[in-house]
Order: sequence, then C-alpha cells, then structure tokens
Amino acid sequence: MAADLLDLARSLVSSPWIHLILFAITALDAVLPLVPSESVVIVVGAYAAGGRPNLVLAVIATALGALGGDYASYWIGRGLGGRAYRRMRPGTRRRAALDRAAAELDRRGGAILILSRYVPGLRNVTTLAAGVVGYPQGRFLFFKAIAAATSAPIGILLGYLGGVAAQDHPLIGMAIGLGLAIVISVVIERLHARSARAKTPE
Repeated sequence: MAADLLDLARSLVSSPWIHLILFAITALDAVLPLVPSESVVIVVGAYAAGGRPNLVLAVIATALGALGGDYASYWIGRGLGGRAYRRMRPGTRRRAALDRAAAELDRRGGAILILSRYVPGLRNVTTLAAGVVGYPQGRFLFFKAIAAATSAPIGILLGYLGGVAAQDHPLIGMAIGLGLAIVISVVIERLHARSARAKTPE
C-alpha cells in the first residue's frame, strides 16, 4: 500500500501539470477549507528536494493559488453577504457581530489578514468577512499578497527540508515536513488565542 502511494505521488509530482494542480488545490482550499492544501504543498516540497518539481515554480504556483483563492473568497463574501449585511437592522445580534468584525478589520486588518493565512479555517472566515463588510479591495489585495508571498515559501520549504533530511525515504521526509507544519500552526493558533484573550475586556 505504501509503495503504491509513493508511486502515485511520484507520478503526480513528475507530471508537467503539477504546478497547475498545486495552484488549483491551493486556490480551492481558500474557498473550501475541506481541501488539504497544506499537506499537498509539503509533499511537493519534499519531492522538490530530489529535483522535481522545480522548487521556485512550486513556490510561485502556491503563492498565486493562495492569492487567487483568497480573492475569490473575498468576492463571494462581498457578493453574497454584502447586500444582506447592508440590509440588516442595526441592533440585531448578527449585525452587531459583523459591525465588530468591520471595526476590528479597520483597526488591525493588515495583521489579521496576513496571520490568518497560516491558520486553516480562520483564513476562510476572515476573507469572507472582509468581503461581507466591504473591506477596501486595494488594501485586501495588498495584505493578502504579503500573506501569500510569505506563506508559500514556508510551506514548500518545510517539505523541502524534510525531503533533504530523509532524501532516500520520501515518507519520512513528508512526515518531518508535516510535523514541522503542525508545530508552527499550533504555535500561531495559541499566540492568536492569547492575543484575543488579552484584548477581551474583563
């Protein structure tokens, strides 16, 4: 079974379509959080340690996919939720929650939009919310471009480092990369939770 999975992984990462596949999976994950783009990115990075696929092209494809998916999610929120938000009566619970989200994005939008890219699930919520409350499109793209340009190399390089550490054992290399990614995700989530608690009034 493991040998079959390795053969399948090798055939996929050696395919001339791998960068398009990487772009599509990363973009889809920004809209539908059920798609495990982090795992795919790390696997590709682990195999890039052996020379294929191309490391730089993999980073570019991942970054463009992340930015494109986030932008699509933003416009879904803006198109489907924006009109509903504007029609909500002030004072309702849902309107109050979205007003708080709008105020928070206005104060700390850059940090929220960049850091949320590193937390699966949270990035989907923040991009949709940014669209719903009408966060300025230019600022959204600016911060999300920074997020994509920083998160893509990290994901690919985590896999790459695992692949280099265990070049003759791809499964071990992937496991190392995934382990590092999990540790980083947990640290970021805990820092985010601690920051949220610190800002909550007693």
